[in-house]
Amino acid sequence: MKKILIIACCACCISYLHAQKSVDLQECRQLALEHNKSLKIAEENVRAAQSLSKAAFAEFFPNISAYGTYRHNQKNLSLLGEDAHLPVGMMDAGGNFGTGITETSLPTPNADGTFSFKESAINNKFTLVNGQAVPLDTQGNPFDPQQNPEKLLWKNYALLPKDAMAFDIQNIFVGGISFVQPVFMGGKIIQLNTIAKSNQRIAEARVQKTAEELLVNVDEAYWRVVSVENKVRLAKEYRNLVAQLDTNMQALQEEGLATKADALKVKVKLNEADVSLTKAENGLNLSRMALNQLCGLPLEEAVELKDAELEESIDVQPPVSIEQAWANRPEVKMLAQAGNIAEANKKMMVSRFMPTVALTGGYVTTNP
Repeated sequence: MKKILIIACCACCISYLHAQKSVDLQECRQLALEHNKSLKIAEENVRAAQSLSKAAFAEFFPNISAYGTYRHNQKNLSLLGEDAHLPVGMMDAGGNFGTGITETSLPTPNADGTFSFKESAINNKFTLVNGQAVPLDTQGNPFDPQQNPEKLLWKNYALLPKDAMAFDIQNIFVGGISFVQPVFMGGKIIQLNTIAKSNQRIAEARVQKTAEELLVNVDEAYWRVVSVENKVRLAKEYRNLVAQLDTNMQALQEEGLATKADALKVKVKLNEADVSLTKAENGLNLSRMALNQLCGLPLEEAVELKDAELEESIDVQPPVSIEQAWANRPEVKMLAQAGNIAEANKKMMVSRFMPTVALTGGYVTTNP
């Protein structure tokens, strides 16, 4: 039973050692760049600025739009319920439509005592009423043609078919396409592109700034862990030294070569060493958690640093000129682009007072 327990404990220790990740500074930097959310947000802002820059550049091209509408009706539209017959009359001296009977027209007597006008445009018979010729309807009754024009019997009619006044409105649609090509906009489009490109460069500089700050924080956290690990190692050695001194002091006290006060002083130093070791171990745990957070690793994951046993210091100050350092600063780049945006906005305000010229055209089709 004891052998099985020992084997199980050894297996757990071996699996723990294999699960512990070993990384160096460059790997920590790469992990931080891959998992940092602020950097991902800055990169998405760059993509958004690129899209806006493309949209601004598209203003140089024609704006093409198409439209259309459709309506379906169950029946066609007809203005007449049946075929229409339009009377064919004559023009009088005043240019008005009439029957063609004038004061000079000669009547033709009929056998029934009535008379007719052969040169007139109507077939109605006439009779004399108070010395005036009055037309008769089909029943032989006199009537006033001004009040009852429907009783006039016209000789000729013009046929207006019902189908001629019917319109196909079952399928009605309207469609068209148009375009507008800017020719001269007073410089608005050019300045708009300048602003969009400057915003894109600002977003790119902000990505550089975020990445640089992240790398600085990773470097600080990495070397802080290395430093605290060495402090923990030193604290352990000091504690072991004091513990050995305490053991020796107890032996001397038993032999009568040291007093109890001397032994208590060593005990106090041992307690202080334990407290210092605990503080160092807590600081190491917090430093590891801070490094894991920057690298996107679980806070409780054990990570072994390859530089923990580093004996020699590394030269971290490569020779860089002040001019080059200023030129590479993302803050300087962002300020320069902000100046370009301000200048472009000033020119856009001036362009408001300039004329605009655009070429437009289109095509429309309808049914009916």
